[in-house]
Amino acid sequence: MTNPYFLVFFFSYRWLNKLNPKAEKSDLLFVMYSILFILFIPHLFWILWLLKDLDIINFKVNIPKYIFGLSFALLFWLMNHLIFSLKDRYKKIVTKIENQNGVYRALSSIILVCYFLIPAILLLLKNYKTTQ
Repeated sequence: MTNPYFLVFFFSYRWLNKLNPKAEKSDLLFVMYSILFILFIPHLFWILWLLKDLDIINFKVNIPKYIFGLSFALLFWLMNHLIFSLKDRYKKIVTKIENQNGVYRALSSIILVCYFLIPAILLLLKNYKTTQ
């Protein structure tokens, strides 16, 4: 089964490669990191805020928001660089997913959809909790 994060990378990479097959590798990977950032990071923060509203987590980070944001963005870029760019790993990931059985790809897609539905479920839970 494929990591859902890699699956999003694969679908976005394939789509961008069809749009501009002659794009340089570094430009394409930077766009990929941006797409992953736009998809996953706001989603993560939304989940964290909902968990805080539901009193499931109750800690406070005492770091200035600008330092936190900058370090978080740089860490995200570094993580993606190590996962995808180092030794051209993205080529192995793309080849692995292309050669993968359709059932495994469908299962990974279902897990990905479930991941993106978590905030909606938490929001419903929050609304249910406030009505009682």
